[in-house]
Amino acid sequence: MQMSTCKFLMGIILAFVVSEGMFLFAEETALTLYVTRHAQRGPRTQWPEADQEKTVIGEMIDGKIVRVNENTITPLGEKQCQLLGQHLKKLEFNGKVYASPTFRTMQTAVCTIREIDPSMKVIPEPCLQDGGNRKAPAKGISIAELMKRFPGNVQEVELPELWLYANETTREQWNVRMEKFLESLLKKEPAGKVLLVGHSSTLPSLFIAINKRMTDKRLTIQHYPQYVVNCCLYVYKFNKEGKVIDATLENWNYLPEDMQTLNFSPLKKVVPWKKNRYVGK
Repeated sequence: MQMSTCKFLMGIILAFVVSEGMFLFAEETALTLYVTRHAQRGPRTQWPEADQEKTVIGEMIDGKIVRVNENTITPLGEKQCQLLGQHLKKLEFNGKVYASPTFRTMQTAVCTIREIDPSMKVIPEPCLQDGGNRKAPAKGISIAELMKRFPGNVQEVELPELWLYANETTREQWNVRMEKFLESLLKKEPAGKVLLVGHSSTLPSLFIAINKRMTDKRLTIQHYPQYVVNCCLYVYKFNKEGKVIDATLENWNYLPEDMQTLNFSPLKKVVPWKKNRYVGK
């Protein structure tokens, strides 16, 4: 009788272990997606006076200062990138890096990866650019120039000459673009680790697309505007079905309070995000 009872209990325990194991396997992380915004940027006239003559990453070509005709990250922005890279290294990030081809995002990405592994390369990805309110597609910085400005740290890819988008001015248009991009990315990078570097205008649209894939809506991070600071860091874990099984906001784990910026706009003091505090709409 006792033997039968023991066998019965062992059977129940075994069935539980197997079922739990299958559940855990189903929820095993396939892809860890890291998402950040570029570092603090702005025209030199806005920089602190002591910084205005400083050279930042990507402004030197063959030993000469060659500045670009667009906003660059600031010296403070460089420090933000360095801290981001050091934090990602602690998180054991060693995957692929995609960045909007704009100068400030490429600066951010390259400055960040050099803290992790100086041999890493950034993949320019036009889909990560900000909104395009111009009337026609426009010429952006070329892959050749990016490779000159960031030697050894840019993946040589085909980048259309007119890669700057046009006639994209609404949140709905950005939502469509970023949802298509996420779907494509999950097919291209179904497993491993990936870092995306983008902009405050279109990253919220990416987060909206990600939120649609949540297995639990309590994981949804209230993302805009207070949590899209320069060099913010979102971490999403996807299972093999492309569903989000975990989400974390890492800003407050590595950025000192005096380095949390929205470029040069006032930054309202906000309570650090905690899991399950906010539920997405």
